Amino acid sequence: MKPSNQTTQDKRELPGHPDFSSDSALIAARIERGRLVHAVVVDLFARIGRGLIAPFAALRRRQREYDELMSLDDHILADIGITRGDIPYLIDESANQGKTGNDNSAKAA
Repeated sequence: MKPSNQTTQDKRELPGHPDFSSDSALIAARIERGRLVHAVVVDLFARIGRGLIAPFAALRRRQREYDELMSLDDHILADIGITRGDIPYLIDESANQGKTGNDNSAKAA
């Protein structure tokens, strides 16, 4: 028995793959494209978020460290070997310790 013309249009079979149809391949391709676009968008927003939030979080952390050291009295600061004038320098140095690259400082001989 010969299949009707409508069945032939809806389901184009490939040799050796009787369950394949061009419609199912198109749907599968669209689903995969959607997954890939979703992954790219999620990664993009995560990178943007880290790029925007991280500097503000670091600034807030440095401010807390500065406030905490400034709240100590002069005797306690002297006990740990620093003065009030050292605090901004120490906070900046602690923020720059994790950074790599050329710091243009003179090397000890």
